Amino acid sequence: MDDFYVPNFFTQIPEDGTVFRFYPEYAIGIAENEKGNINLFPNPTSDFITLQNKQNIKLNYKILSVAGRVVLKGFSSEQNLQIDLRDLNPGMYFIRGSKQGVYFTKSFLKK
Repeated sequence: MDDFYVPNFFTQIPEDGTVFRFYPEYAIGIAENEKGNINLFPNPTSDFITLQNKQNIKLNYKILSVAGRVVLKGFSSEQNLQIDLRDLNPGMYFIRGSKQGVYFTKSFLKK
């Protein structure tokens, strides 16, 4: 932080060309991401991918192409959720998910 940081408070109206600095109070880092206890395997894969949900808590997920298009989505409370990828074209994909307010993103390669 710098000497000019005053949390959530402006002392005057900003002028044109003012540069703002934002210090997020609730940023998610690697340590919090690991709290999700989600494993993904095998990677690379050809037909199925398994999401291991170690806490058996409802998990929402989306699978996205590298272009950001949602190609699959769903939810589950299973400990080992097997997702069928046979209809996807080969390439790199991302899986984004959340459970109890903890978010994760993982990538995988479909052969």
